[in-house]
Amino acid sequence: MASSTNNFYIHIIKNLTPDDFSKLVELVERKHFKCEQVIDIDGTNDGGSDIRIFQGKSPLKRCVQLTTQRKISQKIYTDLEKIQKKITDYHYSDTVEYFWSQEISEDKRDEYIEYANNTHGINLCLYDAKYIAGLKIPEIKSFLREIVPEPHPEKVDKIERRSKVIYDLLSIGNDTTDIKNNLINSLIVFFVYEKENVKISDICAYIKTQIDTIKSDSLIENQVNKLRSVGKLISQEDKKIVSLSTKEKSLIDDIVKQSDITQFRFKEDFGAILKKYDQQNRFDEYYRYLVDLYKSYYQFDIDEYDQAIEYNDGVIKVFSDFKSYISRNIDDKSKIVDIITEIKQLCDKNDFINKICITSSFSSLYKSNQLDTYLSHSDKDIYLDTPLLVFAFCKYYSDDSKKWDDPFFKATSGLLDVCDDNSKTIKLFAPYSYLQEVAGELKKALNLGCLIDLDFYQDMGEIKNSFVNYYLFLKDNNLLKDNIVDFTGFVEDLGFTNTDPDSSNYITDTINIIRDCLDYWDIEITKNPYLKFVDFDEVRKEYELYLMTLGKEKSRPAINNDVNAILEISDNSNSAQPEKFLSTWDVSFYEFRKLLLKKHRDKYCFFHIYNPARLLNKLCLERFNTNPSIITNDIFAYADATYNISSKVRSLIEMIAPIFGYKNLKNSILLREITKIRVSQIENQTQEDLVSQKNTPIEDVFIKMIDHYKSNGAFDKFATLLRDESHNDSLIKIFKASFDNYKNTEEATKIIVSSLDVLLNNI
Repeated sequence: MASSTNNFYIHIIKNLTPDDFSKLVELVERKHFKCEQVIDIDGTNDGGSDIRIFQGKSPLKRCVQLTTQRKISQKIYTDLEKIQKKITDYHYSDTVEYFWSQEISEDKRDEYIEYANNTHGINLCLYDAKYIAGLKIPEIKSFLREIVPEPHPEKVDKIERRSKVIYDLLSIGNDTTDIKNNLINSLIVFFVYEKENVKISDICAYIKTQIDTIKSDSLIENQVNKLRSVGKLISQEDKKIVSLSTKEKSLIDDIVKQSDITQFRFKEDFGAILKKYDQQNRFDEYYRYLVDLYKSYYQFDIDEYDQAIEYNDGVIKVFSDFKSYISRNIDDKSKIVDIITEIKQLCDKNDFINKICITSSFSSLYKSNQLDTYLSHSDKDIYLDTPLLVFAFCKYYSDDSKKWDDPFFKATSGLLDVCDDNSKTIKLFAPYSYLQEVAGELKKALNLGCLIDLDFYQDMGEIKNSFVNYYLFLKDNNLLKDNIVDFTGFVEDLGFTNTDPDSSNYITDTINIIRDCLDYWDIEITKNPYLKFVDFDEVRKEYELYLMTLGKEKSRPAINNDVNAILEISDNSNSAQPEKFLSTWDVSFYEFRKLLLKKHRDKYCFFHIYNPARLLNKLCLERFNTNPSIITNDIFAYADATYNISSKVRSLIEMIAPIFGYKNLKNSILLREITKIRVSQIENQTQEDLVSQKNTPIEDVFIKMIDHYKSNGAFDKFATLLRDESHNDSLIKIFKASFDNYKNTEEATKIIVSSLDVLLNNI
């Protein structure tokens, strides 16, 4: 990933005009490739070369193409055809330089290079914005800086400038393992930059106001001397006064300008969004909410590393307050999602807010003596919850997975990549009890797989199963292999041999495949499946009571799996264990941890709980390699998501899949009529129902009916009745009549169950 400094230049290059980009490429040819003269010849009849380069007075027969077009595919193919003709007719070199003002992925770069070589016999050298921004040539940096106008000094917040600059200074430090001293050094350097000539005693006084845990001047004086020894600070005759060296001042000048422009551009774009929704007079309030969102995001990290067992995810509260504020001030409620989406997109492309909040959190972590721990590269054991294990199968299935724009998948995929890159210090684990849950998710997917072939399946409600959603992504984007014609074929291609979810050995067969895959991916399965801890029953009972008080529902097997996994993760029998993390989106685990440590701290130790995006960000921050997109998604998408595990909100398609799915899809007529009722009910939902994501009445009725027939042992007969087409007329009449004049779902359920019981008695 590009450094913060390079990102600034990349952004400038991506927005250059064709004329300015041409001047930039000419500069690259002269200063980087050492060409003596470069002439712009771009035009309709350029014959495949946009500039002509010279060595001495002789033009070189080498084609150089450049473009600022946002999409390159069609143009590059056309250009290569023209270039091949020039090579054939005029004996030009078969090495071609192609400059593009945008960024290109490594996969696409390889694809174009391979195509050029195989199709045209051309050795294609493709240079993008990232490559040019990374060239360490002062003239190029100067040219790019001059293109961007300086914001007026009054438009720049000096405090926010300092926070952003401090982060950038930290990110380019040579030794991120000594982060405490790097933070002090960055504060010293920027303070000297602002004051020019500074007494060392004044530096000490300033640093102690910024980090109040530093009481002694000697630590600060030592850092000043180190900065002098490496040539960042210099002293003239009076050794008690320091200033920046010419080289260091030039570096800070560059970073400050970047920071000011980034800040100005962010606030300008933020103001434009607010003006679009007639909210420009509330700029300060909106901006404060945004900063609070990011600060609360990093406060979570501070709490974790203070080992605070009281769960307090401030992001969710601040985000909820933010939405309420918007709702109070925007008359058209349908625009609430639109303005939040635009703000999210701005934060995605401009990481100014994120950087200033990171610096703030670093200072807080320093004060709590947790900064070294937070940013340490110590050994870590990371345990993956069931949804992450499911996403692993999606990730490793195909290279096309990286195109899937699901924020939860992207966070998991990024986390797995970082862990793989740092496998010497990070080990991944899968609790054995969760292997059965992965198999269960695939079983649900196989039942759903038949329903998604129906032309009305999207009207049956949201599908939350990641196996199915990944398959639909591949199918909708024509990324499935040619031999895969349905979902079952996809599951077989994943490597699973038993695709009959009703077979008696389905779970066993599937777990065996899961074990093999996890072993291949270096994800270690915990060694004690269903280990019976002495405190198991007591802890499970406490956990069940907690879930009941909050109205959350989990099945008994799911609770057992969680208890087994957590007790194993937190077991303190080995005192020399690495730092332990559970990566999950399930917030109920925080209370689980609290219950465990309050009553059984003598047997179980603290372990960190992070959702994948937060954990990915933490691991990246250790290396000063943040991903603003992942962080922004975590703040906006996850804060707006429903973390809580509950069976009270369920879609129609997921409830009826076990009844009609796989081998039992025999009554699509009844399904279509039931779906029509659901569509009609959605059309009549209030705005409050839509916002709160309530079930439709027919979904509530199905929940109650399924619970009723399961509790009295008649579920199989109930399912057989719904699949029997001979009863369609009666069933459709019962469902329609019950919802025509119903008062509530309780009443509708009683009427439907009473009518169905009559039919069931005749089976």
